[in-house]
Amino acid sequence: MTRSASILAARADPESATWAAALTALGFTVEVTIDGADQPPLVDPRDADLLVIHDLCGHSPGGASGGGPRAGEVIAREARGRVVFRHLDLPWQRRELAALDGELPPRVAGALHAPISLRSSRELRARGYEPTTVIQGFVDLDARPGERGGTRAALGCGPDDLLIVQPTDAMERTNPAGAIRYLQELHRRFPRRALRFWLTGAVDPVYATTFARLLDRSPVPVHVGPPDHSATEGDPADGNPRADAFAAADVVIVPSTWESFGFAPLEAIVARRPCVTFAFPTLTELQACGLTFLSIDEPEELARFTTRDSERFHDTNLRRARISFDARLLPAALADAFAAAGWHELVGPAVDDDSGSDRRLGG
Repeated sequence: MTRSASILAARADPESATWAAALTALGFTVEVTIDGADQPPLVDPRDADLLVIHDLCGHSPGGASGGGPRAGEVIAREARGRVVFRHLDLPWQRRELAALDGELPPRVAGALHAPISLRSSRELRARGYEPTTVIQGFVDLDARPGERGGTRAALGCGPDDLLIVQPTDAMERTNPAGAIRYLQELHRRFPRRALRFWLTGAVDPVYATTFARLLDRSPVPVHVGPPDHSATEGDPADGNPRADAFAAADVVIVPSTWESFGFAPLEAIVARRPCVTFAFPTLTELQACGLTFLSIDEPEELARFTTRDSERFHDTNLRRARISFDARLLPAALADAFAAAGWHELVGPAVDDDSGSDRRLGG
């Protein structure tokens, strides 16, 4: 008998896809349902052997159809199988959700909480959430490179332009103001170098007025959102827009004051690009694994980087990332977490179970 897993996700993103692939590798049949999507699940998630509530408890509703942070609560309470709450952000880590501290995540008997960082694990345990196990972020370290030339052409970048890419939306916590200050300092230090800035995501409507003022202060040309491929060759639908952004970049910048984990710095390592970061709280967990990034507070580091052995720098970062963050490690990490929780029926050979019992309360 094949085990079934249902992932109810806040949005379609690489992290939920990585979990789906890892569960498939463990022998599960996996269905991913996006909160608020028009397409209903083929199988009722409550009947799955494993239900994963992915990042819903710390996610603001994305539209009228989305249930937001409470979307998975009722389904989790009615699930017949095991339940995992996968946490990227937690409500108290998001200003707009802070009032839900004490209400979310829901306290579902027998559920496992799987935060992405040690920091979040400590905060959950301090609030009495058990069992809790850290399952950090994993990425495909052998992902196919994106399209550099076509993406840069669509942005109007010349071959000698230094393109600095912020691969986020524009909102308060992603701190575009920090990126603009960094650009101002680079422009002062390299007045003859053609600099360009690309913020790849959308602008939060709440932040739009502030962002417009920031753009007025930018000393370099700024592009916001997807590039215009209408005048370039090739079909952008055939590619991976996020990979294309990292490939097009000469420098990746992550000025965020808060990141749940730090996927963008890891993606920069995959793309072999230097990554300039603000010291967001979870960055230390990446640095503790030996990864090296440039500081947004020290723009002179970028000047030194252009003269150092950059290939050795990228090789070292990639080698160290493989030890801790390779997506191929996730199936074993999940199996270990299930075994530690006493969920042996999910890690041993699959057997028929027609009892109809609620397995969440068992050992």
